[in-house]
Amino acid sequence: MPYVTSIERSAHRQGLRQGIEAMLRVRFGEEGLKLMPEIHAVHEVERLQAILKALETATSPDAVRTLWSSANP
Repeated sequence: MPYVTSIERSAHRQGLRQGIEAMLRVRFGEEGLKLMPEIHAVHEVERLQAILKALETATSPDAVRTLWSSANP
């Protein structure tokens, strides 16, 4: 497995957040963008990937919030 620096991990998370933000804007407009402060608190790459994947079929911003907030301890 290749070594990934902390800068690369941070850039990957930032890229995922940008993709999530774009999808929220396209799918749900300003209402969807209200989730971004909560999403910025998510640091696990796997969880960010799950949020992005869920946006493909989510019917509302609340449906997206339920996916990842239910996984929070």
